[in-house]
Amino acid sequence: MFWLVYGLLYSSLISAEQCADYNSAKNPYFGDLHVHTSFSMDALTSGTTYDPDDAYEFAKGLLSIPSSSTMTGEQPVRKLIRPLDFAAVTDHAEGLASVNICFTESNIVYHSRYCRSIREPGMSIPDILDGIPAVIPDLVRLSTLDSPLCELLPRMCKKRRIEMWNKIKEAADDHNSPCEFTTFSGYEYTGLPLGNNTHRNVIFKNSVTPKLPIDYIAAKQDYQLWNLLDSQCTNVEKECPGGGEQCSDDEYKCEVITIPHNGNLSGGAFFKTTYSKISLENELWENDRAFELGKQRQRLEPLFEIYQNKGASECMNSQADPLGSQDEMCNFEQYSYDVCEGNENDSPDCMPLCSSLPITAGAFLGACAEPMGFARNALRAGLEDLRKSEEVNQAKRINPIKIGFVGGTDTHNATPGLVREKDYTGQHKIDNSELVDLLVKPAQVNKNLANLPQGTNSPGSLAVVWAKQNTRSELFRALQNKEAYATSGPRIIARFFGGWDFPDDMCQLDNFAEIGYQQGVPMGGDLSVAQDIHAQPEFAVAALMDSGTEQGPGTPLQKIQIIKGWEENGQTYEQVIDVAGSDYNGAGVDLDTCTTYGVESASLCTVWRDTSFNPAQHAFYYARVVENPSCRWHKYQCNAYFLENQLTCDDIEEDSPLNKCCVADDSQHIIQERAWTSPIWYSAP
Repeated sequence: MFWLVYGLLYSSLISAEQCADYNSAKNPYFGDLHVHTSFSMDALTSGTTYDPDDAYEFAKGLLSIPSSSTMTGEQPVRKLIRPLDFAAVTDHAEGLASVNICFTESNIVYHSRYCRSIREPGMSIPDILDGIPAVIPDLVRLSTLDSPLCELLPRMCKKRRIEMWNKIKEAADDHNSPCEFTTFSGYEYTGLPLGNNTHRNVIFKNSVTPKLPIDYIAAKQDYQLWNLLDSQCTNVEKECPGGGEQCSDDEYKCEVITIPHNGNLSGGAFFKTTYSKISLENELWENDRAFELGKQRQRLEPLFEIYQNKGASECMNSQADPLGSQDEMCNFEQYSYDVCEGNENDSPDCMPLCSSLPITAGAFLGACAEPMGFARNALRAGLEDLRKSEEVNQAKRINPIKIGFVGGTDTHNATPGLVREKDYTGQHKIDNSELVDLLVKPAQVNKNLANLPQGTNSPGSLAVVWAKQNTRSELFRALQNKEAYATSGPRIIARFFGGWDFPDDMCQLDNFAEIGYQQGVPMGGDLSVAQDIHAQPEFAVAALMDSGTEQGPGTPLQKIQIIKGWEENGQTYEQVIDVAGSDYNGAGVDLDTCTTYGVESASLCTVWRDTSFNPAQHAFYYARVVENPSCRWHKYQCNAYFLENQLTCDDIEEDSPLNKCCVADDSQHIIQERAWTSPIWYSAP
């Protein structure tokens, strides 16, 4: 059997400084790097009372948290069946002061209108914004809820921000347990320029951080954020007590990465910078600005959150945009992207491309969509930039969009890692009627997010990191190197290597991973230059299904696909190749019981050779591992409600929201969970 026991039987000798599971061929560690608690304004005003300490206890499987009501009227207690290996609480940097000030009764502004509105149960964000002075401009107000207080009381707010930030870091340090459970200090940078999402999770290697989180108020552009992180973190030398002999870089050096999320709601804003496809000009290259910004981005932003509770951001189908995809599996757990293609088949309410509007605005509210906000399409734009840059200056060519993939929940209930479809009851606290009204795939929900309770779309996903052991140093290094991947929830194990001469029988060898490292590069890496004009790169990909738990079995795998993107004569293209397994395996799901059937592949593995490879063309490759069909979260809810109330679809009135449980199209109730590996790149000489 290939790479027996997840291909992890190649451990080196263990010393006293190493964890018991130290493995030179690396282990997969599962975690969540996108977690909100009562320290986030939107979570607090939704009724969440659990703090960062509680979130880490939950991640370790030690704390039960009652959920909001399900449609059955019950109040189930949520507890993580399988503890996580790592986590980071990423509360919003914007609003930290108000969370402290408005809930401290002795504070001078505790009884102010603004603070009262925040504390009142059921107050929505628009209600709270109604109390914010009109002098605060545009949509910045949506993400800077400290503004009304802090414009008047800047010293007090700074003190409170520091106090809250220190509590976040203290919680991470208190719960960090090398070899068992790793935590990272972090926060969310919550930008929303012109209603386009530019949120990023900022993750630090250890507790050595800037004195305050660098938020959207301080840095309106991505490069401004990176410049401040460099000046306040990366380039800061901290003196080691005792002369440095006994001090390690892990404890006394500030290191940081940023992880963009919700690209599907960004309108392409994550990647529309001064050095991107949109505004690339020769003069930028001549004064080195684009090159330096591209290098900075590669260093500080190596990863992208490809999936979370507000939908998937892998790829967007569009014929109207040259970067658009034509891949039916791009429609996985997305909002409705009925994009206007400019022909007679367009529906009356089709969604425009953001780039076609006079002002690119409102993507977060469903006003437009853009392929450049999605991982695959942005990766293609990176190849175009690479070609354009080398045409100007070969010595300073750069691909500014080299992003690996991770996942996260974006939980606002302090419940990191709660990703089972069967467990899902919303990421913000919601009541019965709202949940019933959302018993439908996101693609069938009105595309205007303003009409939806946010965060009620799916359980979210997990980040997986390949590292030698479970410590901050090893995990953070893997994140920096992009040796990471995302799953839509299940604990699928996936490995992906690229090289020029892998054994044909690599999948049958016990040292699968060892060969991958010795003769190639792992996910997140760069292929060496082809030594022979006729050489063809090979990719070894292997996956194991989620083994499941006593509470529920895992779902077998259906197929592995490799997605290739390449550049040719200044244009980019993509191809999806099925390399292992098959769509025609007879797999399905009994929707009445949610039990699966059909061919059950516990593992899939292959070595695939790119026979169409051109050594003169830049390219990237990543793998997508797809499970057999299973029930989506809302089908579990429907079945439970119908069983408890002894109902069938024949009993449901035509105008009842429960009709969404009885959609005749079975595909509406089914999900095919998956994993996405980080890409491997090839840069032509």
